[in-house]
Amino acid sequence: YGKDSLPEGNLKKADQMQSGERETLLVTTEQVKPLYLRGFTGANFQNDQWQPFTKAVYGGERWGFLDWISKQAFDVNAQNAAYQAVNEENLDQLPENHITINNKGANRKYIYTVYSADTPKGVKMKSVRDHGYRSSALFGNWVYSYSERSADLPGELSQLSSWVYEPQNDQQKEYLQGESVYRDFVYDQYLQIPETLQPVLNDLFSSIEERDAKIEGIYKVTQEIRSVMEKRFYYRKELETREHTDLLSHFLEGNIYGNSAYYASAGVLTFRKFGIPARYAEGYYLGANQIAASKNGTVSLKESDAHAWTEIYMDGMGWIPVDFTPGFYYNTYALLRMA
Repeated sequence: YGKDSLPEGNLKKADQMQSGERETLLVTTEQVKPLYLRGFTGANFQNDQWQPFTKAVYGGERWGFLDWISKQAFDVNAQNAAYQAVNEENLDQLPENHITINNKGANRKYIYTVYSADTPKGVKMKSVRDHGYRSSALFGNWVYSYSERSADLPGELSQLSSWVYEPQNDQQKEYLQGESVYRDFVYDQYLQIPETLQPVLNDLFSSIEERDAKIEGIYKVTQEIRSVMEKRFYYRKELETREHTDLLSHFLEGNIYGNSAYYASAGVLTFRKFGIPARYAEGYYLGANQIAASKNGTVSLKESDAHAWTEIYMDGMGWIPVDFTPGFYYNTYALLRMA
């Protein structure tokens, strides 16, 4: 399947994740907007490493619920696409975009998709529960395509459409039934925080109350978290080799520099602290400026374009990317103008 510089959620291997000039992905897109090309997702954090949930988490009384959802309502790994497909209010406002991925040097076991992607067609792959797609081809997948619909807005500005509160047809009712089942699972499992990190998180974000976070919403909470991070954390794209243990603790305490993997990890645990389900995501970032400067929307991504970000579960619409890494999000003034 090949190998690349991505640490797959391991902070001890994140020191070189954004260095190197070797080509990884050749991406073609029809629209100019930032794209977060997700490969790995992590849900459980232990010993400075994010890992997907084990199969046991999906068992017990919930055994088979993901299969039920996929047959009744939507593919859990393409939930936002299903939300947009039955969202009649936005179909005209969000034209369909087609993306083609040519894997030149990234890990070919992953199918790199954006959060709003439909299920890739004609690809030898399998779903790994709700952690994305993996190749089932002998040597991995080299080229594949998919469609998507999304606005050129930061994830924290996402707004639910009115039909979610008053569904108008059977398709919308079916989607909402499946979403409610998956949402129950998400709120049960994606709020876990290691006990060892609770004290430092409480100290860092004591100015934000959980009650206020639920009232003020995702946008306000995201801005508050970024404000604290800008004052207390130290960013460096390329890190030195780490010999410490409890790396995230050292980063949260302001003792070491961190790159996107550290900021994404801090973002996940902070959202969880305020009762907002979140997970760690890793892959490649394609900026709008790179697309605008390209010929025919085709951009060659390199190892230096590797990136990690936070994904939060937005009730009704699924997992949405939110970035905390300095230089990868809009400032407060720009966000206010967008809002």
